Amino acid sequence: VFDTLRLSSPQHIRLPSTYVRGLIKPKSSCLVVLEQRDETAHNLNLPLLLACTVHLTSAPPSETRKVRLRREEMRATLVEISEAISVIRAAGRSCIVLLSGDFNAIREEFVFGNGDEFFLSAGCKTVHPPSRRPPSTPLCGDALGDEIARLHADGSLELCCDALDGGVLKEATFVKHRKGTGELLEPQCTRAGISKVIDFMMVGSAGLQGPPQIAGSFGPETCCGGQNRCNSSHVVAANSCLVTPSDAKRAANNITGILYAVTNW
Repeated sequence: VFDTLRLSSPQHIRLPSTYVRGLIKPKSSCLVVLEQRDETAHNLNLPLLLACTVHLTSAPPSETRKVRLRREEMRATLVEISEAISVIRAAGRSCIVLLSGDFNAIREEFVFGNGDEFFLSAGCKTVHPPSRRPPSTPLCGDALGDEIARLHADGSLELCCDALDGGVLKEATFVKHRKGTGELLEPQCTRAGISKVIDFMMVGSAGLQGPPQIAGSFGPETCCGGQNRCNSSHVVAANSCLVTPSDAKRAANNITGILYAVTNW
């Protein structure tokens, strides 16, 4: 369905290479620009697809050095996406942005680091077995540097990138809560043996008529404030879980979860 736009593409889109130039580089990660093969789609100047997948450094939040590295890897990823968007927009095109992969940390770490605010957060308190605090100085406060992430009012993750419509990538894999109570409707786990979510899919856009809308954070929602029809040019993504509730519950078991995950996936 898609063609990768390489350096010789007629669109003259040449992706930057922050990962290659810099010292901070997520492992097993890549970024590509895709265009629909359909000639009609090209003639209509439909948005390109800027797809990025990452595998950030693995370590528990108690290891401050690895937490700092993981944060810088995410920052480098957002810079890479931003520079790619600049090139795409300079070529007169718009794009849909997808960022997915193994972030190796829960949402709150990218917002708070691994200090007191992190360990007191609702997301950290749901992790079982509980996360251990760092034995020495944590990464928090001013040491975090510029903001790279925030939590939406519903608890979902937003990654900051000024080049995007609305300035954020929005999480499209957020596990639903019961509105007004904070009660989980589905168990949270994408890391076998521990009840925590560390894998995400984020969505954004550049050059469209507004930021993406994610349906279903608190239940069924419709686009554009409840209108039956939407004539705007923006992305509407369905919120979905990466694993089924039953699989998540079994995988989260700190004794048998890893065995279950390995033998079933």
